[in-house]
Amino acid sequence: MARQRSFDLATQPWVMWCDADDLIEGAQNLNKIIENYNANKSNIEGVGFLFPYEYSYNANNECTCRHYRERLFYNKQYFNWMNPVHEVCVPNDKANIAMIPKDDIIFKHQRQYSEKIPESGRNLRIMRRHIKKSWRIRCKTIILSWIRVLQCWFD
Repeated sequence: MARQRSFDLATQPWVMWCDADDLIEGAQNLNKIIENYNANKSNIEGVGFLFPYEYSYNANNECTCRHYRERLFYNKQYFNWMNPVHEVCVPNDKANIAMIPKDDIIFKHQRQYSEKIPESGRNLRIMRRHIKKSWRIRCKTIILSWIRVLQCWFD
């Protein structure tokens, strides 16, 4: 899983991720968010900030699917990426973690504007390979992944 690998390689206490086809609006607020957290830390071992993620748009460029995604983390060792498709970053079971929603930064998915041709069946192919490799899949993480997909379908 590429996101977990990138976390493993990160050397700083703060880690943020985005995809190549995401635009970041409000990135100038990042330092202020980190400074505010550092100034008001309590006994929390780690923190994850969730920001709005505009996933799809209609023909008028109006967002049709928006939800919060975990994007910015302090003390990455208290978090792990789960699932090979529609990955989610979840806190370790016994860690004292705060997950904080913020609207200061918005991530905007731009795949629909890309010239790259989508690979039909890619996610299904990845899941099949994962199931073959692994004899056990954590149901709760798969459910979390599909909840995100269903939110988009029914919004």
